[in-house]
Amino acid sequence: MGGTPRCFVVSLSIPPGISYAFIKKLYAGIYAQAKKFGVSLVGGDTTAAPDKLVITISLLGTARANEVIYRRGARKGDAIYVTGFLGDSALGLALLKEHKAGSPGNPLLKQHLDPEPRVAEGREIAQRKAASSMIDVSDGLLADLRHILQESGVGARLRLEQLPLSPRYRKSARPGSADYYAAALCGGEDYELLFTVPPEKEKTITALRKMFSIPLTRIGEVTGNRGELKIFDESGPGVSYKKEGFTHF
Repeated sequence: MGGTPRCFVVSLSIPPGISYAFIKKLYAGIYAQAKKFGVSLVGGDTTAAPDKLVITISLLGTARANEVIYRRGARKGDAIYVTGFLGDSALGLALLKEHKAGSPGNPLLKQHLDPEPRVAEGREIAQRKAASSMIDVSDGLLADLRHILQESGVGARLRLEQLPLSPRYRKSARPGSADYYAAALCGGEDYELLFTVPPEKEKTITALRKMFSIPLTRIGEVTGNRGELKIFDESGPGVSYKKEGFTHF
């Protein structure tokens, strides 16, 4: 983490029936995002497809060697932090699957279809060397935290009551139900930053809290028990989930 996007390539495979108006709107959205993040569109192929629309995007970027933060690097005693809120994207996907999306302006739906990548926040954290390890939450909080634990050779404790849940999450999920935290822990596609912070960098996090327009929330601690991930609720440890997030293989 900590790099800067520079350019990208978009390739389309278009089936019969896709209108020119759709393609025009698609590229309008692509150009809007490219302009927002200072990225150039440098090419791509457009081909025919038998029955499915396929969109392939390759993003290229650069990073200064001394500002890259890897998944490895977490140490016992580090705090575990996350940016923004968790679980809104998963709840938005659930609405789509249940055909209950409602208005296109629904915040949960927007969070799923048009998430905001934390590019500026990631660069600021990297430049200040505030994190010992970092990853974005794409597969799910638990699944992505597992990547850090595996690469760093450590364990972790998470506390459910500290998870940053938006007001819309608290309104949509069912308080007291067994799966109340499932979307936040296992849903994925939030694209928030999950990172570990050494004790001596806590003052830097305090300064970043004042700078960022999104929350920075401490959700747990790194332990020395390699690969062990314990989830605590109000009654103590023992919470577990069979499926911790998306698995690629």
